Amino acid sequence: MPPVALLDFEQGIYTTPLVLTRASTATYFDASGALQIAAADAARYDYSAGRRALLIEAAATNLLPNSAQFDAASWGKTRASVLANAALAPDGTMTADKLVEDTSNNSHFVARTGTQIAVGTSVTASIFVKAAERRWFALVTADSANAFRTTYFDLQTGTLGVVSQGAAGHVAQIAAAGNGWYRCSVTQTQAAASGNFNVYPSVVSANGATSYLGDGASGLYLWGAQLEVGAAVSSVIPTEAAAVTRAADLASVAVAAGSYDLRRVDAAGTVDAKGIVHGGGAVSIGAGSLYSLAYYPVGTLP
Repeated sequence: MPPVALLDFEQGIYTTPLVLTRASTATYFDASGALQIAAADAARYDYSAGRRALLIEAAATNLLPNSAQFDAASWGKTRASVLANAALAPDGTMTADKLVEDTSNNSHFVARTGTQIAVGTSVTASIFVKAAERRWFALVTADSANAFRTTYFDLQTGTLGVVSQGAAGHVAQIAAAGNGWYRCSVTQTQAAASGNFNVYPSVVSANGATSYLGDGASGLYLWGAQLEVGAAVSSVIPTEAAAVTRAADLASVAVAAGSYDLRRVDAAGTVDAKGIVHGGGAVSIGAGSLYSLAYYPVGTLP
């Protein structure tokens, strides 16, 4: 039996209107892999997973100012320098910076310190990175107890290297972002006490090696640093002089009063819910990367 209401976001087929509001702009990746900015209240059809999906997210805040300006004073430089606007960024602008090692036999990094995070809070740090003369990148984090965790990312193969297991809930991911870019992220919990949470994007010479003799010229490209509360990376939130909040997507569809079987297909899989009773009117659509949503007469789904 065909659905009484179908929203096929992948194919662009809708038998009932989608209502979506969002009180801010927001980003998404289009079919070509380029990062785009959607206006407030505009639906985002995102291709991050290789398929067209309606992207619905809760509100989130990027706590890192100057997310693409690593030459700014808010980013400390240690045994490294930053060449501003040195490469095309994932959004197609000439705003990616190059992190260049010096000639010290030590670690080489930029740092954003002092972000206040409450104890017991899960946070996710992410950044877009592209290989230059160096193929290995390390994302170092430190919680309020000054316990350092280091995770390595291979920017040539797009795979994880050594992943720190020193912090509760420490999880790392690397995702291709087109044109040689990868979004590298780590999630961990502020375990010790409320206080500073520090992020140190680092150029490294090999998997597991943060200290090495630099040549004064080699490095890699950085763009779009993000630190947000939560156990998963969300869409890119650009910042300049201060933190920026992306408003929540509020999506709904109108359904007549009655009993239904519901099938929801998104990036997390397919979920069926049977015998749902609706009194009629707007029904909220939960967060996720949705491929389709279909309401069937009750008893249709096996």
